[in-house]
Amino acid sequence: MLKFIFRWFITLILIIIIIIAALITYDFWSFYKKEIFINQPKILSIEPGDNMNTIANDLIELGIGGQLWHWLLLAKIKRVDRLIKSGDYQLQGKTTPILLLDKLVKGDILLKYFRIPEGITFEQLREIFSKNNNLIHDSFGLSEDMIIAKAGIKAKKIEGMLFPDTYQIINNTSEIEIIKHSAAKMQELIKQLWPLRLKDIPISDPYQALILASIVEKETGHPEDIPLVASVYINRLKINMLLQADPTVIYGMGNKYQGNIRKIDLQTPTPYNTYIINGLPPTPISTISKASLKAVLNPPESPFYYFVAMGNGRSYFSKNLAEHNRAVRKYILNKR
Repeated sequence: MLKFIFRWFITLILIIIIIIAALITYDFWSFYKKEIFINQPKILSIEPGDNMNTIANDLIELGIGGQLWHWLLLAKIKRVDRLIKSGDYQLQGKTTPILLLDKLVKGDILLKYFRIPEGITFEQLREIFSKNNNLIHDSFGLSEDMIIAKAGIKAKKIEGMLFPDTYQIINNTSEIEIIKHSAAKMQELIKQLWPLRLKDIPISDPYQALILASIVEKETGHPEDIPLVASVYINRLKINMLLQADPTVIYGMGNKYQGNIRKIDLQTPTPYNTYIINGLPPTPISTISKASLKAVLNPPESPFYYFVAMGNGRSYFSKNLAEHNRAVRKYILNKR
C-alpha cells in the first residue's frame, strides 16, 4: 500500500513537472513567435558595458513586451548575450523578439549627424563641440598642440586641416575621432587636387594652397564669386602685391577684434596682417570648402586685382585702383 501511494505521488509530481514545463515552453514559444507592433518610435539606449539583464529590463520598460527571463533565455539560446553593441536604437513598426535581437547584434544604431561648417576657426569648432551632447568631450581642456598630437595632424595649427562636412556619428563619439576623420578627408582632397593644379600659379606647396583657400573662403559668401576672388589673390601674388585681406587681419587680432577693423588695426603688425606682410600669412585662418581649394589651384584668368562687397552677398570686381575706389564709394560709402 505504501509502495502504491509512493508511486502515485511520484507520478503526480512528474505529471505536475511535465505540465509546468509544457506551460513554460508554450509561454516561451509564444514569446519567441510573437509579432511586436511599435506604433510610436521608441529609443533604446545601450551604454558600453550594459549586460543582457539591463538591456532586457530597458526593453520591458519601453513596453516592448516579454518578461525578463524570456529575453535572457532567448539571448542565451541565440548565443548573443555578449554580442550586443552599444548605441541608440530606434524601435518602430513591426518586428519580433528574434529580429529585435538581431538588430542589436548587428549594431543597427540610430545615426546622428555632426556638421563642421565652412569658414570657421578651430575655436569656433570647439564651441560647437561643447554644445553637442552626443559627443565625448575628450578635447576639452587640451591645448591645440595636444589635440594636434593626439589627432596626428602634421601642421602648426588646426585651421585649414579639417574638411567641412556633415559626419554621421553615434552617441558618445569622440571629438578627437571626429578631428582625425575630418583631417584625413582633407588630406585625401588635397592629395587628389594638388596634381591637377595649374602649373603657373604662385603657390609652392599644398599647405600654401590651403592658406590661400582659407582666405578666399572668408572673403565671399556667394559660390559664384569664389573663382574670381581666387583669381584676384593669385594675380596679386604674381606681381608681389600685398593681399590686403581683412579676414587675415581679424584672425591676427584674435580676441581683440570687436566687430570692426580700425585704421590702427591695419597698421598694427601681426604675422597675419596682410596689409603689412608680403605674401601669404603663416597658416590657414579657417576651414575650407572644396570649391575654394579648387578655385585657388585652378583659378580662371582674369584682369581683376580688387573686389568689394556689394551688400547683396555678391562682389564687384575691378581692374585697377581708380575703378575700385569708385566701387567703394558706390557700395560701401553709398556715394554716387
